[in-house]
Amino acid sequence: GLSLMEGYAGRERFFKDPDFMFLRGLLLMNNARFQESFDTFLSCTELPPSRTVGTNSFLAFYNAGVIAEVTGDKKKAAFMYEKAGDYDKAREGLKRCFRL
Repeated sequence: GLSLMEGYAGRERFFKDPDFMFLRGLLLMNNARFQESFDTFLSCTELPPSRTVGTNSFLAFYNAGVIAEVTGDKKKAAFMYEKAGDYDKAREGLKRCFRL
């Protein structure tokens, strides 16, 4: 998947599309390229509205939170989960972050 994505590197319009960038973030995350994935999800939140609900808002923040959580930064994870709003999975993530 990442090889296919890299074929679009010279086509700037794709990197302004939140759905494309969200997919890129998922591919990076699934290939353990966590910092790149985190940054990509955050970039989604700065893009115009997407065709798919959540890819440039709560889903992007949620996935950034997952990355922060699995890499051990519970404070950053909680912040990202908060930004995801009322998304149920983000609420669950928040509970995990605050367990003692």
